[in-house]
Amino acid sequence: MPKRRREEESDDSILEEDTVIEPATGNTDAEFEHIVNQAIRVVLTRETKGQLIRREHINSIITNRKISSDSVLKRVKSILEDVYGLTLVETTSTKTTEVKSGKGGKKLKAQQQPYVVVNCLTLESRNLLGDIWNKSLSTFMKSDDLGKPKYYLPQYTKSKLPTSNFELIKQGILLIILSSVILGENRISETSLLKDVKKFGMPTNLNDRNSNLNNMNIQELLNELIKREYLNRDIIKGRIESENIVEYKLGRRSLIEFSPQSCFEFIKVIFGEKFDSGMAERTLVTIERAYGVALVNESETANTTPSMSRSETPAQE
Repeated sequence: MPKRRREEESDDSILEEDTVIEPATGNTDAEFEHIVNQAIRVVLTRETKGQLIRREHINSIITNRKISSDSVLKRVKSILEDVYGLTLVETTSTKTTEVKSGKGGKKLKAQQQPYVVVNCLTLESRNLLGDIWNKSLSTFMKSDDLGKPKYYLPQYTKSKLPTSNFELIKQGILLIILSSVILGENRISETSLLKDVKKFGMPTNLNDRNSNLNNMNIQELLNELIKREYLNRDIIKGRIESENIVEYKLGRRSLIEFSPQSCFEFIKVIFGEKFDSGMAERTLVTIERAYGVALVNESETANTTPSMSRSETPAQE
């Protein structure tokens, strides 16, 4: 059995242990809402664990043939958007499978892709949450604590802030890694990537584990980002294993979760004054290649936000 398949089955078994699917009772409407609630639990549980969300996971909950998976998914998506500010998006892929037609011929059919959960809040809502965050930060944290080593110690795991410091650190490292991949024009060697993250203080020695990343080392962190499909890893085989070249590209989750415009913006913030015209140009090139969307830097300066010249479906190389 292929390794990837075994991993997916392992993920499913973990979910079955943690998530109890309760039997529905009552009339059809009540049963439908019960199935929707169970589906939301499955979606959020799998998303939290970094597991794939497939239509089969929804189908396994539906016991009434009168209830379609499409209607359940539509309702799940609506609740996620209205209650959580999230949405369920089917990932894109260029892969196709051959299926037999009625006349014995063959047709190409696109494979059904897994879903990911992404933020769908408006810019106004995100700015409002940012204001709430800043107020919470000033209320519950002393200003002289910020940036000091003790701010990142485990004692700060629990706080009254909207999220944990650990999660913020992981998100920050993710943005640094994605920035390095983008500046490498969507293809960067592992050696170059490790050099980049080291410049930002991330240890690259496999024996160095970071308590803020659940005691993971850099390689384990990269493996988690691949599992969550923020990154793709390609291995170019050499004559012997030590001559293999490992390269990274943006994963399909990154292409969905981060818009072309937001990619440009967070790279500008991360590199600050070092974000010159050359870096801006490399960023624009990668965005066009990875997203199928061209951003035009109208003033051709690093300090001007580019505008989008065309909009197409994001696609990986």
